[in-house]
Amino acid sequence: INDRLLSLCDHLGVNPNSYLVNKIGEAISKDEVSYIASRNVTNQQNELAKFLELVTKSVEE
Repeated sequence: INDRLLSLCDHLGVNPNSYLVNKIGEAISKDEVSYIASRNVTNQQNELAKFLELVTKSVEE
């Protein structure tokens, strides 16, 4: 793996550390998109529950 990495980095004109940090960043960004989306869904569900509770209280009064 190390030889392949060195050969690839030489071809791309980058050092192995830069290449690996860039690839890790890409993976984090990709995974973060789904995390942020699920967090937003949870927040929206919580806000909807609060809203429905307020509406229910208003109707009962």
